[in-house]
Amino acid sequence: MSNYNQQLDALSLQTNQAITVKNTTDSIDPVDVGGSITALIEFLKIPLGKINEFDILVGTIPPVQSQGVEDDVYVQGGTSLVFWKKDNNAWVNKGTVSLGINIIDGNINVQPSIAGWILTASAGQWAINNVIYQTATQTQFTIDPADLNFDRIDAIFADETNTITYTAGTASANPDLTKPVTPADEIIICYVYVPKGSSAQNPYIIDGNNSAPVSGATKTVITKLGSDVDSNGNLDLTAETIPSNALYQVYINGISGYVAVNYDEINKIMGGFNYPMSEDIKIIFI
Repeated sequence: MSNYNQQLDALSLQTNQAITVKNTTDSIDPVDVGGSITALIEFLKIPLGKINEFDILVGTIPPVQSQGVEDDVYVQGGTSLVFWKKDNNAWVNKGTVSLGINIIDGNINVQPSIAGWILTASAGQWAINNVIYQTATQTQFTIDPADLNFDRIDAIFADETNTITYTAGTASANPDLTKPVTPADEIIICYVYVPKGSSAQNPYIIDGNNSAPVSGATKTVITKLGSDVDSNGNLDLTAETIPSNALYQVYINGISGYVAVNYDEINKIMGGFNYPMSEDIKIIFI
């Protein structure tokens, strides 16, 4: 493409000669006008199949100097369009057009979830510094073991390399003050609350826009015998003081999720147990 303009000028001159009065030995006969115009049109089609046939890096950085040939054009995308042209073996910025786009930094559609101690971030997109990044596959992490005596807040972040990472916080009496700090040029996907090991609770996701639960918040722990379950598989909790709208977790013989149970807050009945039962039952209300 380095002599493209010269060839175009030559064909243009040939066409102009064809439509002027034949007054020189170099001019061509007017009957050749159609052929000259056809040749010009065909020549103009050449670059249409050659756009970016050279290996130019794209994105938010300018083109690499070693790539492209003379008179090549490169359009740099982003919040603005920057037009580069290869002049004298160097890319030269020929102008910028602002697109007026302002992308709000943050998680666009990555969905976090927890199953036991496995933390999963779905495929999705996020924005950092007005640029959208993404991953086409889900990312999984094994959450670090809980501290025996103190709660902890962990986090997963997304960065500018299309990567999602997991960072464990520091267990403390006030884990909200010792949770991971979002690194520069990254965004938070979610925070994960990891209760102390002595609570026998599994980790759970908390809203990154809100403060984490206060460490040491009142927990109601109820211990029952298997014989306390009636013949319908129900456990009567009417004599217990249970927090309003509480979350709960049930352990049977020390194992969480041994059975699928449900709690009737109005009648304070927990149902869904197997009957008869011989194992101890431990219920933690938060």
